[in-house]
Amino acid sequence: LRQRATKRLLAPHWIPTTATTLPNAGGMPLLDERNYLVGIITRLTSGVSAHLFGLHIARIRASVEDYLREAQNERRVYCPDCGSLSRAAGAGFFYCETCGATTPGAQGMNRYPAPQAESYYGISAVACRACGARSGLYQNACLRCGAAQR
Repeated sequence: LRQRATKRLLAPHWIPTTATTLPNAGGMPLLDERNYLVGIITRLTSGVSAHLFGLHIARIRASVEDYLREAQNERRVYCPDCGSLSRAAGAGFFYCETCGATTPGAQGMNRYPAPQAESYYGISAVACRACGARSGLYQNACLRCGAAQR
C-alpha cells in the first residue's frame, strides 16, 4: 500500500493510496515507511474514486479533541431512534430535535409544554393546537409539548 499521485484537488487531510480493495478496509491503520501511524484507511465520502484513501491522523485527533471539548460543556445525549446528538435531550427536554422521537429520559414521564425548549426546535409555520408553539411537528405530535394534532 503506497501513496499515489493524483490530479484531483483534495483537502489536506485526505491521503490517496494505490489500494482499490482491502478486506474490511474501513478503519485499518495507515503506516508510513517507518511504521508510524499517519492515518486510517477509508473511502472518500464522495464515492467518485475506486481507490481507498487515508484520513490523516491530525484530522482524526482534531475531531476527537473537538468532541472532548464539547462534551465538557454540555450533557450529551444521543437519540436512540436516529442516532443524532440531541441538545434538547441534553438540556432535559422531551423530544429529539432531529427526528421528534421521545428522548430516553422522558419515556414514561408526564410531559408538559416547555416554552424554554423552543430554541432547540426552530420555528415552524404550523402552531401547536395545545400549547401554541411553532417548534414543529413529528408524526403529527408537537415537538415542544408532545400533544397530538388532530
